[in-house]
Amino acid sequence: MLHNNNDELHKLSPHKLPCYRWNFAVRLSEAPEPDMNIADDQITKDATAYLKSKDKEKFPDIYEAYKIYRDDGYERAHIEACILAGLTVDQVADWSCVYPRIIRVYEALFFSVRERDIPFDRLLQYTVGDCLITGFKNHQVRQFWAWLALHTPFEFFEHAIYPMEAELSETDDDSPALSLYLRPDSSVPIYFQTMIAECVAPFINPQIEWIRAFAHYYQQFRELPTSKELRYLDHNVDREVKR
Repeated sequence: MLHNNNDELHKLSPHKLPCYRWNFAVRLSEAPEPDMNIADDQITKDATAYLKSKDKEKFPDIYEAYKIYRDDGYERAHIEACILAGLTVDQVADWSCVYPRIIRVYEALFFSVRERDIPFDRLLQYTVGDCLITGFKNHQVRQFWAWLALHTPFEFFEHAIYPMEAELSETDDDSPALSLYLRPDSSVPIYFQTMIAECVAPFINPQIEWIRAFAHYYQQFRELPTSKELRYLDHNVDREVKR
């Protein structure tokens, strides 16, 4: 069971990163003889001991939680978005097919966002980052799902999860990418593809092929005339839209 002797202090400290316990354990483990009494709670002490020993047999849940965090793939994106959407530990476990005990460890060490009163804008910065200004990159599924989980009803967020699973099942690559949402034969509904296109590309970079494709699809889905900005990127887009 996870214990924390300073819950009230943490609630008054919204500036700590969601992975502040893990970061502290890393710093503590780098000491020649770490003083475990410095750690506020048992999970931080256990994480420090794991980092010192690398004993995955003694700390299997920490090992599995860290693997999810380090791999930064579909599981991490799924788990963090479900937490942000307000699902309970058991619900997150059901959705992500990860044991509840591992979800608890993951939350405590890597994604502590529920136990503290974090201002919404800071939470966005922690979980989404600069994508809000620069646009989402192709590999930033986790950040995009976090944005959806924080801004839309959970029923809408579900529409993001299921199509990605379907698209991944049709590819040899298990790394989720936003471009999977926008394929001509994609199972993603057109209205949802349109919304993704609006979010992903607030500016058009002519050097990035998949962003050009997003812009192309976006124009088709909205049935709008192609802008001058798009025409200079792809001369064929204008002819396709006017047909």
